[in-house]
Amino acid sequence: MADQRELAWYLAEVRHYPPLTREREQQLARRWRDRRDRRAADQLICASLRHVIPIARRYQRSGEPLGDLIAEGNLALMHALDKFDPDRNIRFVTYASFWVRAYLTRYVRRCRSLVSSVIHEQAVLFSKISAERRRLASQVADHEERDRRVAKTLGIDLGTLHEIDHRFSARDRSLDAPSRLDGMSPERDMLVSTAPGPADEVMLAELEDMLREAVEEAELEPRERLIVEQRLMADPGSEASFAELGRQLDVTREWARQLERRAMKKVDDTLEPLRQLAAAV
Repeated sequence: MADQRELAWYLAEVRHYPPLTREREQQLARRWRDRRDRRAADQLICASLRHVIPIARRYQRSGEPLGDLIAEGNLALMHALDKFDPDRNIRFVTYASFWVRAYLTRYVRRCRSLVSSVIHEQAVLFSKISAERRRLASQVADHEERDRRVAKTLGIDLGTLHEIDHRFSARDRSLDAPSRLDGMSPERDMLVSTAPGPADEVMLAELEDMLREAVEEAELEPRERLIVEQRLMADPGSEASFAELGRQLDVTREWARQLERRAMKKVDDTLEPLRQLAAAV
């Protein structure tokens, strides 16, 4: 889906599938679960494709192509269909959205890891090139001949050597000069920051949104919601203790613990993809 015309055609086609009511979703999901009715599954998936697009657009902040994100989200729909229980009080499109975000988070993280791995391998190779050059410095005066020997020793061609050298060679440069990485962006834009990057921010935001939606879907009683908000949804390190919750609710600490268990059981329908997303962040 990398071609923009193909992507535009796909986005237009998806709008042709009419949305389904809750009752129709449940009928189709039961036909798939009980009889493995492929036509029912196709109808349910096709009607849900439109819901992948806005989620995928949010993940564009991570830098991945929209078409690739949509394709990954569509895979998540099929996984969600196999996991979905139509007898539980939750819509398929809502349940599937959790899996879409979990899949996209994993995909973005995997892409980042691949890029980091390539950069690491290139940095190691540059270190070997530099060490071999130093070793040959007193033996070979001609720079080109020295590079040919270095390339032969390391088992790479001269083009690769020069590319790695160009990318990692350290020189004093203006931060406004074009970067050696792409030749266009200012060098200051290519500096590594320890602050959370766009991909991290997207994943954390999605985690928070999914948690809020899971709580909404669970239809919690007021006491259960209070406990979930002050424990599960609280900032790390600021969670209320069961003793504190017991005082607020005028119940024992053990009863507050039982209320949390009851609330979490209600939320559990949507927690499986949420756990996957949390593990990926």
